[in-house]
Amino acid sequence: AGPSPDLSGALAMLRSPAVAAYPVATALHDLLNGGPRSSTECLGVLREHAGRGDPTALWALGLCRYLGSSFAPGLPPQNYAEAYTFLLRAAEHGHAVAQNHIGVVYEKGHGVASNVRTAAEWYRRAAEQGYADGQFYLGQCYQMGVGLATDVPMAMVWYRRAADQGHAQAIDALRATLAVIIVRRVTADVHRRGDLSLREC
Repeated sequence: AGPSPDLSGALAMLRSPAVAAYPVATALHDLLNGGPRSSTECLGVLREHAGRGDPTALWALGLCRYLGSSFAPGLPPQNYAEAYTFLLRAAEHGHAVAQNHIGVVYEKGHGVASNVRTAAEWYRRAAEQGYADGQFYLGQCYQMGVGLATDVPMAMVWYRRAADQGHAQAIDALRATLAVIIVRRVTADVHRRGDLSLREC
């Protein structure tokens, strides 16, 4: 299965004290968690800030359209095409979470034609800004040759950067990749020694 939108890390940011007083963050939090304000009021806050070109508000509107009312009753109906429009605007403004989400959209073909090369390009943009999910997904692209030439050492570079931020999936991927490399090296060494022994007989 392909990656899912970056909800855990993105929603964790909404709970951090640094953004607790930010109207866009509180409106999105209420929409997703059934807060005290009505969905109409919360969506109005997002649209107002998006109208001013706020990248986070654009991302939030895109996320709402991407998830849809089946995820949370206060959200509008799911519409991948509209979600893409908002997410792309946010991504083009340099919003790392939106850039990563656009990568997911292209990889899964949600609202656009699936294009793994374009997905990898967007993961790279998010990764280069230090966004851990983007670093992990870019690492997967390199490891599995999705949209990029297979390059396990480069995959490990990006897994390491995400793992250094505590990204659990990246930590697991890094350990698993290292284990495979060690097993291959040990196996090759055993075969090499076996060949030498046969030649000495």
